Amino acid sequence: GTTLRRNFDSLGARWEVGIVPLIGGRVSAAAPVPTGLKGSSVVPRATDIVNGSAWQNFWSRWDWQWVRESIDLAIEVGSRSIRIIGDVGAVLLGRIDAATYLRRLDQLLTYCRRRGLTVYYCLLDLRHTPLDRLAEVESLARTIARGLSRHPNVVAVDLCNEVSVIYPQLPEPVAFGFIARWASTIRSE
Repeated sequence: GTTLRRNFDSLGARWEVGIVPLIGGRVSAAAPVPTGLKGSSVVPRATDIVNGSAWQNFWSRWDWQWVRESIDLAIEVGSRSIRIIGDVGAVLLGRIDAATYLRRLDQLLTYCRRRGLTVYYCLLDLRHTPLDRLAEVESLARTIARGLSRHPNVVAVDLCNEVSVIYPQLPEPVAFGFIARWASTIRSE
């Protein structure tokens, strides 16, 4: 934990992005403050992975029974938190509209809250996002942040999943320029 915190602080200082620890900190009066998170991820089905972009397929196809069963299984093994890659690539590519995406996200967050789970939301995975459309993510991030704020069980927002794998296509300074703007946008909501 000490090494991770030091690395997060160093990275945050380098890119002028504050990485705020929420565990044990004050989130809000209504939000739960988790202690000892044990988490699981809702993952795409194998067919989503085989047929192109796993996360775009996951969000555009939206198999609620699969999602619900994944959450229930996580509870059975003792999880108290769910991480979800909320990849917005499906919206950017027009496979679903923003309203549909938000309804699906709300469905997941509401079910997790009813089951007593906190949620760790990840905005996107750059490998599954059209790089020429990254400027459009900011307005989506604003809308998503408003939706997330209605759910006190959301304890963290991760901006990018595995960001370094995209550096050959998107240089690190450019990637962190976008990430810093998305962070600022989400925090302003």
